[in-house]
Amino acid sequence: MKQKLKYLLILLLIPLTFFVFLNYNNTAKVNKDNTIVKEAIKEPENSTQLLKEKYNNNDIVGSISIEGMDINEAVLQYTDNDYYLTHDNYGNYDKYGSVYLDYRCNKESKKLLIFGHNYYNSSTPFSKLENYYDESYYRQNEYINLIIENEKRTYQIFSVYIETKDFTYMNLKIDENRYNEDLVKYKNNSFYETGVNVSKDDEILILQTCSNNRAYKKYKNKFLLIIAKRII
Repeated sequence: MKQKLKYLLILLLIPLTFFVFLNYNNTAKVNKDNTIVKEAIKEPENSTQLLKEKYNNNDIVGSISIEGMDINEAVLQYTDNDYYLTHDNYGNYDKYGSVYLDYRCNKESKKLLIFGHNYYNSSTPFSKLENYYDESYYRQNEYINLIIENEKRTYQIFSVYIETKDFTYMNLKIDENRYNEDLVKYKNNSFYETGVNVSKDDEILILQTCSNNRAYKKYKNKFLLIIAKRII
């Protein structure tokens, strides 16, 4: 009986050990990437080139950081929106993917769209964005810093919500006749009033990740959107 119990415990410990190992490796990787980006953004005028050299990857177009949060990530861009869903900053296969800019965007785009994974119970960078469900958390972390092609920008978050059916925000071709209407819609969809005004002249940044909010579990597609306007 004791022998059988011993084998049972071993069988139970094997998958648990494997899970801990994977989670540890992913956490270590994220911490390492954070350190690399923190070092690079000390010199914003040439940080993009520094990151390209450190990761040996010319697909890096900049970096993103959020004040008050431990998010310091390289931003990549490919010729489609699929590749960096499953590849890391070095270009190696990784199910956790990378933080990347929509392939249709460039430095001059009025609307920028950045994607990142949010695996449940993981240390993927954009998992931390779910903290924004809490308005008090938003009040302490409302600014996003973006370096794109060595140009440093600051954005202020004006809307936080989960989208389940209207994905027109992904249309990056700006219709000037509807742009202000779109901005008002984004703002009105927010879980809480941020007090940040928007207008048709604003450049915006949208961060998209999957939501693990249990209130939306019945929806097949549920994307958490953090939408900010450029202030600097």
